[in-house]
Amino acid sequence: MEDIMKKFGKHIICGWILIWGITIVQAAALNKYSDSVTEKSISNESISALYQDKGTDLFFKAKEHVFKRQWDKALTQFEKYLKDFPEGRYQDEALYWLSQSLNQLSKQTEGEENILTLKKQAIQKTDEILRKFPESLWRDDALTLRLEIASQLVLSGKEEYKTYIDEAVKTQKKNEQEIKLLALHSLADMDPDYVLPIFRQVLETDPDSGIRKQVVSLLGRSFPDQAMPYLEQAARSDKDKSVRTEAEEWIEKVRARQIPVLLDYSIYGSRLLDKARFADFPEHSPKTIPISSSGPLDQTNLIDAVRQVYDDKVSQFISSANGSLPAYGISWGRENITITHRAGDYQLWIKPDKLKISEALIRGEVEFRNRKTNKKHDVSFQLIPGDSKLIVMRSSDKLSLLLLQFMPLEPESTQPVSPQTLTADVKEINEILKKVGPQDIVARFEKEADDHGKLDACAVFTLKPHVQVHTARKSFSIEEFQKNLVNFEQAKAVLSEKGTLSPIYIPTNGSDEAWTLLGDIIWLKNRECLIGFGAPLVDPDRKVTAQGLILVPLQEPASYQILKGKILEKEQLLLPEDERRTRHYYPTISSNVQGWKIKTTLHSGPSLSSKDKWDFSLSQAERSYKGRDWILIGRILLVREERQFIARQAALINSDGDIVYGDEIQIPTDDPTKYKVIKKQP
Repeated sequence: MEDIMKKFGKHIICGWILIWGITIVQAAALNKYSDSVTEKSISNESISALYQDKGTDLFFKAKEHVFKRQWDKALTQFEKYLKDFPEGRYQDEALYWLSQSLNQLSKQTEGEENILTLKKQAIQKTDEILRKFPESLWRDDALTLRLEIASQLVLSGKEEYKTYIDEAVKTQKKNEQEIKLLALHSLADMDPDYVLPIFRQVLETDPDSGIRKQVVSLLGRSFPDQAMPYLEQAARSDKDKSVRTEAEEWIEKVRARQIPVLLDYSIYGSRLLDKARFADFPEHSPKTIPISSSGPLDQTNLIDAVRQVYDDKVSQFISSANGSLPAYGISWGRENITITHRAGDYQLWIKPDKLKISEALIRGEVEFRNRKTNKKHDVSFQLIPGDSKLIVMRSSDKLSLLLLQFMPLEPESTQPVSPQTLTADVKEINEILKKVGPQDIVARFEKEADDHGKLDACAVFTLKPHVQVHTARKSFSIEEFQKNLVNFEQAKAVLSEKGTLSPIYIPTNGSDEAWTLLGDIIWLKNRECLIGFGAPLVDPDRKVTAQGLILVPLQEPASYQILKGKILEKEQLLLPEDERRTRHYYPTISSNVQGWKIKTTLHSGPSLSSKDKWDFSLSQAERSYKGRDWILIGRILLVREERQFIARQAALINSDGDIVYGDEIQIPTDDPTKYKVIKKQP
């Protein structure tokens, strides 16, 4: 029995060894098969990766042309990418930039049919994005671009594109409310017969009170002659109190426009030369003085009357601003503009919301804010027909003077377009320059090339609650406010990352989290950005971080772009008192040079190196051409016979948002769209 068990046990052990061996062989075979499959898989993935890499390379090369705003080359490259890589991972974005390229090219094209063809093709590409990629991250950008182009086509008489605007207005999707607001604002320039029924329907049916409130504002601002029935209905029956309040305010504004009365104002700075009179005008304490009650005075008589108040012991009056209120139309997009004016040690602001005007009485309030301490004084005033009054604030011997007059209008002038016009005191600059010979001016520039004096702001523009521009420019017109390209010239822009800025911004060494841009500043409204030329950019720690041609987004200043210039090491500390001009004043203006207005730092006309060549040195040239505004900044030489500018170290900017820059740009004076960048640093 024992022998049988031993023999049987051996068989069992051998059987297990055999099974184990077979298992090892099978496992090895499986591993070999698996390795083979893996190798094939890797090979296929490698091929796919190579395919994608080629597509990615082509896509980003195309995008480089977008960054350089070379729209014709971008168009060609994106078309090639979409054709050669139909399954490419960037199809949706490529379609968007293809559409944008077509749209931008339409702005550089001559001939109405050619322009319309490009815009229609651009809209077709946005439609393709929305159809093929409904969940794309580029969907909202495509909707916005489509809306912009459709609005332009409708204004060109292509009414079939109204469907795009109607669709955007009617949407109730929460993630498309911004698109809806853009659509509503695009209606502001269109035919009231088309627009007003849309606005009425929105007011009656839209569940979003914010949307209804915007429509109320658009009605009052853009269609005042037809707005009253809609405003009155909203004021009576809208279920939201804020909408009713907005409607009531616009009813008051629309009615005010029909009153034939304006508040005329003039703002001056001066010095009180007789210290014995200081006691009559306590320091930092406002004083109101009647000047006349027999009707409006012209500026000469008005100033003479003020001099009599001080027994003629005051210095020359330096004009900061003059104009009339209410000022209609000073707004852009959804933002109302606030303008304050400098005189002496104070910044003055006549508060629009406090101004009440009737045919028998003007009441209002002006804010005097000390530029050094930021302390403010609110001063109430009232005038009856015939009144002229002076409100004065003294700081040491400096006088801040506000002259107010009750200004009746002729019946045909009851609907004035009256901006807060700033007037330049160019005479003062010219008088100073006359005392200095040309050689002295050249020598002064050579010795103090980097210091052209303190940047003294004459006016402060509050573009948004967190964005201010303090400009040394003294002359603006309301037409400029309506354009997409706003030129502040020498200015300081302050962009807060923390929140709303005070009416007169004073840096607090980093605690306010504000960026500062100094130099020639241009606002591109449609791109929501500021452009600084020859500009240092100061970070919230008050250190210079970059200098040159810089683009700064209003919403995210930290994401600025250096178009041309350099990043600095952040070693130089820029204190408030060190904020200097980046160039000399423009003392000379030539109003019509081959269709351009030229402002130059030269003390007189251009330097004539020959009869054919006019050298304007560091200058700005402006003109409008085929519905677009153009600004050229740099060292400008005019070749008269060739009708061409040669601009060195220059930037050329238009109201479509195109920015061209280089060491040398040639610009035909008759057609700036045919510019050529001759030399450009990398």
